Amino acid sequence: MQSSLRGVALAVSVLLLIPVVAMAQTESGKVTGTVTDQSGAVLPGVNVTLKSVERATTRTTVTNAQGEYVFASLVPGNYEVVAELSGFSTKQTRTLVSVGSTVAVNVQM
Repeated sequence: MQSSLRGVALAVSVLLLIPVVAMAQTESGKVTGTVTDQSGAVLPGVNVTLKSVERATTRTTVTNAQGEYVFASLVPGNYEVVAELSGFSTKQTRTLVSVGSTVAVNVQM
């Protein structure tokens, strides 16, 4: 009886650890950045587009009051970041997102 109880306790312990191990193995990446003007001042309200080169998918966001943007939960691969704001020329750059990485792509308009 006691050995079967230990077996059940061990099985429950293993099952409880599986989600923790799975969460630690992040398969997605993230692109973050700050958009500034030529003087280094942050630019809020910039439209930032992220295009997957391999998948031809597109996501968009707008920089916050600190000029920051974030694209999370990205499939690893090559991406193009495009920043657009009226009165400034459009800026484009490419980056590679690896498994579990956070890539900083700062843009100067």
